[in-house]
Amino acid sequence: MSANLIKIAITDTYTLNREGLRCLLSAHPEFAVGGEAADGIHAVELVRRTQPDVIVLDLAMPHKEGLDVTRDIVALGGTTKVIAVSGTTARGYVVRVLRAGARGFVSKAAHAGELIEAIHKVHLGETYLSGDLQRVFVERYFRGDVAKDAEELLTEREFQVLCLLAQGYTNKEVASKLRISAKTVDTHRMNTLRKLHLRNNADIARFAIRSQLIAP
Repeated sequence: MSANLIKIAITDTYTLNREGLRCLLSAHPEFAVGGEAADGIHAVELVRRTQPDVIVLDLAMPHKEGLDVTRDIVALGGTTKVIAVSGTTARGYVVRVLRAGARGFVSKAAHAGELIEAIHKVHLGETYLSGDLQRVFVERYFRGDVAKDAEELLTEREFQVLCLLAQGYTNKEVASKLRISAKTVDTHRMNTLRKLHLRNNADIARFAIRSQLIAP
């Protein structure tokens, strides 16, 4: 394998999607598509084992929450750069993903050319956001919107619990997704309610949608 090729790992829950990504990327002679993973745990192990230059990471895979997968890959201390791919493009969620260490964020609604551009830019050390997200962040900057919001008020775990509860998951389901106890989930939930001055899960859902932490 030529040292000049960009080594890429691909992840997605579904085999057909991974095959589509492989075909898309293999059509570009500067890319070398290596391993694949269908869940979060294997995605981390794939990076540990193969050390690709870039991993295209589906944030919605099972067994490990997308923010945790991103953080674990970065914690390996290698040179692999994460491009997160998600159907959720709410501003607060994107902020968390970038803070977890992703160098790029591409919407699943983006066209193929955006992913190709993201890989090139991220490999060169730049940060990439899909076009619609670039506009949102630029507008926020020029508005001077620097008020402290949920991504500053909440811990990483509290934020994850908030987003999952807002999507209708039960405490038990959240515990399973985050690999923590239901009691710990409830502790995070109570802390979130207190910090955000909310009363119940319905308030959490309304807050998450209003704050663009999840899609409506």
